[in-house]
Amino acid sequence: MISNKTIWLIIFSGLIIISGVFWWNIDRLNQGQDVIWNKNLKTEEKVVVKTELEIKEKRPLRFMFFGDVMLDRNVANVLEKKNMEELLAGLSSKDDYFKKSDIISANLEGAVTNEGKHYAPVNLYDFAFPVERLTGLEQRGFNYFTLANNHFLDQGERGVKESRENLAKENFYFSGAPDAKIDDFSRIDVKIEDKKVALIGLSMVYNHFSREKAIALLSQTKNEVDLIIVNIHWGNEYEHLFNRYQQEVGHYLIEEGADIIIGHHPHVVQGMEIYQGKPIFYSLGNFIFDQYFSIPTQTGLALYLEIDEEELIFKFFPFSSKQSAPTFKEDKIEIENFLNDFISWSEIDQEYSTMLKSGVLEVKR
Repeated sequence: MISNKTIWLIIFSGLIIISGVFWWNIDRLNQGQDVIWNKNLKTEEKVVVKTELEIKEKRPLRFMFFGDVMLDRNVANVLEKKNMEELLAGLSSKDDYFKKSDIISANLEGAVTNEGKHYAPVNLYDFAFPVERLTGLEQRGFNYFTLANNHFLDQGERGVKESRENLAKENFYFSGAPDAKIDDFSRIDVKIEDKKVALIGLSMVYNHFSREKAIALLSQTKNEVDLIIVNIHWGNEYEHLFNRYQQEVGHYLIEEGADIIIGHHPHVVQGMEIYQGKPIFYSLGNFIFDQYFSIPTQTGLALYLEIDEEELIFKFFPFSSKQSAPTFKEDKIEIENFLNDFISWSEIDQEYSTMLKSGVLEVKR
């Protein structure tokens, strides 16, 4: 007959074995996890440790948008005396924004031909330049150009073909067809982090593009990407107020899937609006141009954008140009005056107007 003492010894030994197995399995389960339990701490406490399985923190996508760039005519004469780095020296105060941007874009006015040659037809305004003139922009971080405008066809179909070939050789992103056309070159997709961004270029200066083709393009694109940015050439030259046809087109582009619209062509800054929660910037004005005859044609706007799943945050950087050389405004009064003018050209509610006076605009997605 087994004594009571022996029975208690067996029970005690069993508890020790069960306890050991339990803690051994807990330690195994915790291997590779981001949270472990420490037996030396109180049972309510835990220690967080980094492991190979830790998920990388997502960051916002970052963009900078600029207006019209033309590197022929008087700008070419300026570039014979100074290089592009010297021409853009006035932008150095925003170096941090340039360095962290994923895409830096502008509207390229003219054809990027071999050696900058001019071909038929001969136009009153006839722009062409070699790809080498873009080197300084590339060093600044510019990596995307919209080509859809009324000057892309200045050197005929040969100039269009050479432009695409030369930009591709230098690894620039680009999109856009000649004025009023929509084709396979109207869109390019760029992968940033784990997101796919469509950059679409459209132009409606001499003629209007097909509304049906634009809708078809957006309809297909919105099912294939995470973000659609439309750069569009439109509007009346030298007018700060956007017209109703621009607005009509901008609205249906948003309705069909565009997330952000960036406008060009008027050669002066135009206002903006928020339509169905999506921003439309009607014109950023000139960036590098040779229209030295007025202050408005030598005043431009750069936009910096950070976008994540919840919101878009824009920062407004106005600048002035002298002999085609842009310099960011630093004087607080000058910046305040520009922003007040911009608000007066815009159609936005009081909340956005108040926010914009600080030079920052937050738009919830």
